[in-house]
Amino acid sequence: YLGAALSYQLDQDFPLLLSEQVFGPLSMDRSTLNRSDVESDGNYALGNGLIINDQGLTNGSAESLEEIPNAIFSYPAGSYTWSTPEEMLKVADFLINGDGDILQENIRNQLFSKQVDIQGAIPNHYGYGLFIEDTISLNGLWYPITAWQHGGNTGAFSSEFWVFPDQKVAISILANANIYNAGAVISEILDALDVLPSPISAPVKPVPEKLENYVGRYLNKGSLIDVDFVEISLDNGGLVVDIPAYNQANEGYDRELVPLGGSNFMIFVNGQAMGLTFIAKQGEEKPSYIRNRNFVLIREN
Repeated sequence: YLGAALSYQLDQDFPLLLSEQVFGPLSMDRSTLNRSDVESDGNYALGNGLIINDQGLTNGSAESLEEIPNAIFSYPAGSYTWSTPEEMLKVADFLINGDGDILQENIRNQLFSKQVDIQGAIPNHYGYGLFIEDTISLNGLWYPITAWQHGGNTGAFSSEFWVFPDQKVAISILANANIYNAGAVISEILDALDVLPSPISAPVKPVPEKLENYVGRYLNKGSLIDVDFVEISLDNGGLVVDIPAYNQANEGYDRELVPLGGSNFMIFVNGQAMGLTFIAKQGEEKPSYIRNRNFVLIREN
């Protein structure tokens, strides 16, 4: 949470900091974190999905702003920021063309430089607040095109933000629904603009040959899941997992780890897919961690 760190170090309210440092300079007059500004504007959409009413947090369609969840702790991650697609495209214009009065070019370039390897099944990196991709997937096809993008959703709204810098094309889609798959819409827009190159084979990373390096016990040292440890072992040339806590609770899961590409695998727990990424320390072959979005397990010893 870089935003939270800035707010703390500068001893400044984050919504005000964002307004003064981003929205103001980019003339984003209708973008805000303050719900009172939204109410004063009057032209806004109510959300559908997780809302708050007399029954507590529940699924439904909001009938007032008061029923929209508002988790202040997630403000620095971009959650609960109110904006419009037109104003989001001002961010895209700044990313593509820059403005030296707002941010020096060498610093702006760092926003969409590859800072962190996400270590997914497909080559992908993270910059500052943006995924940096050399290939994108649309409707099951892969295209070799540079894209900067980030999507996300809160309890009752969703956002898709895509920038194609070489083509000078940007797309912003804001939806008042919890989960919204905008892939089909984005594909139609790019087809209409005739900017997509010919599709290629999926650039999946090869699965490592030395799967024995993955064998071992991985411990939960603080993640909020009801699992103390898991055992990874080899069986008929593939990896399998044993989860004692699930065995004891009669929790259904498939033991086989299905390879996805690179050090990424998938298991099914109660019929639901769960992705697992094995991550090694720099310079080492044996992974030290198993990562999921909701937890991290650490190799014993």
